[in-house]
Amino acid sequence: MRSGAKPQIIVPAGLVKLHEPIEVLEAVEYNNLVGFAYQTLPGQLVCGGGSIYFAPAGA
Repeated sequence: MRSGAKPQIIVPAGLVKLHEPIEVLEAVEYNNLVGFAYQTLPGQLVCGGGSIYFAPAGA
């Protein structure tokens, strides 16, 4: 993932899935964690931002 990328977050909601396009603000690598900070794009159902971090397998 890199800054400026515009992937989608897919959120299961019962029998449907919500597809929310986001913009990656910053990609992060810290010790054994990798992740990114993001914000939602204007005009979408969900608005706001957040971050996702995880430890890669074998780290």
